[in-house]
Amino acid sequence: MTHNSLTEEKYDIDVLKKKVQGLSLIVEIIKDINSTLNVESLLRKIIKGATTILNSEIGSLMLYDENLDCLTIKVAKGLSKEVIKNTRIKIGKSLSGWIFKNGQSLLISDVEKDKRFAKESSEKYYNKSFIGTPLIVKDKVIGVININNKISKDIFTHDDLWLLETFANETAIALENSKLYEDTKRKLDELSNLTQELAASKLIISKVNLLLDKKLYDLTIINRINKVVSPTPHHKNVIKSVASVISEFIDYHIFSFLLINEEKGGEFFIDPVYLVDERYIMDIRCQAIEKYSNYSNRLEVKESEIINVFLDVTPVITYKADTVDAASILSLPIKIANKVVGLILLGQFRKKAFNKEDKRFFSLVRDHLIVVLENSLLYEKVEKLSITDGLTKLIVHRHFQESLIKEVKNAEKRNYPVSLFMIDIDYFKEYNDRYGHPTGDIVLQKVAQILKDNARSTDIVARYGGEEFGIILPHTDKNEAITLGERITKIIENYKFPKEDSQKGKKITVSVGLATYPEDVATITVLIDEADKALYQAKKNGKNQICFYRELTLEYHHQLPMKARKIALLGDFNNWSKEKYILENIRNNAWKIEFKLFPGRYRYKFLVNDTIWISDPSAFEYIDDEFGEKTSLLVVK
Repeated sequence: MTHNSLTEEKYDIDVLKKKVQGLSLIVEIIKDINSTLNVESLLRKIIKGATTILNSEIGSLMLYDENLDCLTIKVAKGLSKEVIKNTRIKIGKSLSGWIFKNGQSLLISDVEKDKRFAKESSEKYYNKSFIGTPLIVKDKVIGVININNKISKDIFTHDDLWLLETFANETAIALENSKLYEDTKRKLDELSNLTQELAASKLIISKVNLLLDKKLYDLTIINRINKVVSPTPHHKNVIKSVASVISEFIDYHIFSFLLINEEKGGEFFIDPVYLVDERYIMDIRCQAIEKYSNYSNRLEVKESEIINVFLDVTPVITYKADTVDAASILSLPIKIANKVVGLILLGQFRKKAFNKEDKRFFSLVRDHLIVVLENSLLYEKVEKLSITDGLTKLIVHRHFQESLIKEVKNAEKRNYPVSLFMIDIDYFKEYNDRYGHPTGDIVLQKVAQILKDNARSTDIVARYGGEEFGIILPHTDKNEAITLGERITKIIENYKFPKEDSQKGKKITVSVGLATYPEDVATITVLIDEADKALYQAKKNGKNQICFYRELTLEYHHQLPMKARKIALLGDFNNWSKEKYILENIRNNAWKIEFKLFPGRYRYKFLVNDTIWISDPSAFEYIDDEFGEKTSLLVVK
């Protein structure tokens, strides 16, 4: 890989990390904002949050004043009281007026050089970069957020604009909710005064109270959803949290949520209140897919690629519903960016179970869920990009290490084996140097694809670095791992890679090192180390093979000239000088030892009573050591 491509990949990872950090900061700020109903306090938190996220010194939030027919500054940071009080921006004029009129964000590197706004910009800042975005609620622009002067004195980037737009989308809803709350509270106060004056008009007052109660009820529901959803950014937990809120207000027997992903089919989330059989689940699933197809105008959905996910939100009541159908169905489409991506559905055994108020509540929850779900899916997409290798689409080294730690901890707790492959492409450096990086990249991509295609859905495949890969195999003992490793080496050996025929004697193959927890090792660090050693041995033994420890038993039978108190084994497998392998006396003049070795050829001899070196007279083959003395030869296959 070239220096430029490495630099670009590092830059992409840095950018993605900053986005994830920005999104995490947004989530924390939104938690605080959603708990605030006072408009003035909310406005101060919004502008403080925006300048914090973008690390800026100057920012303002402007709202449209219908009486003045212009934009006025409601709250600001870094501006004088006089500027805040006297600023009036006509619609379409200046930067803020342009954003409000067009409903579009602005990112300008140098305001003074932009022909559209240079003459109107009277303020002089040390940083002439500007960023602004509209506040939009229900397709209506209600105001503008403007940000100037990064503390770092850098100019604003498109990533900054993306963070500001994401933040503005959430705060616009919070602002509207806050205004609704204060308007409602104000109307209640007015109504209280009016009640004293219009005691005779009880019917009118009753209807108004009912309307206001509904508004407060809606606001309570929205705030309830915000509280349970805010702590979690992932879509499954968002759906689970919303299901728990719905269960508090609507009596249903089954909750389901269909989410379609164009790349990998989709997910069908289920939460049955009663213990129902598979036929009932499949019936609800089929109805949800059919209704989704009608809403989305899709002729075909990859039903076989949609997986069932049980949420377990509500307690399961022991009641077998194998002969009962969902007599009442309540469903609504989930639409994101003008595209139907899913469906939310409630089922009830009783006929006409859902009333008009249930449907209104269900619609209210769905509308707010769409906003939260869109941000959640966006967060997951950015998070996934930050842990994925751009070339092979496999996870990167850091995430692989984290996954291995997690998997071995689970294995230790639940008592199951975990095997680890370390895989290296043979002769890749020569191939890459000879045919260039683009051709080498094709080999890396194809090997990665073969590894993914042959791994199970529970296995974790990663690009460990360069031409080296790793695979974590949960619930896999050594024999099962050997079978998979041999299959992978055979498939890659038989694959015709570009131009490899002209690389005589150096065909593209892979060497695989295998270690298994807890059979071979007891810790994660040693597991990786032993798999690496096995990979090295596979290379040393001729490449294109899988290598792992073999369990061996050696016995020593000999009539010694003296009584043996202790017999130890020495060999080039321990460099003749490290810890000795002590034999066990099993009977008169019979000694035994069990140990593990990688495949290979090893010289060895025995040490009796710490003083006498002696070869094994029962060995079938001898070789000379570096001193010209005979030593026994052990061949491990």
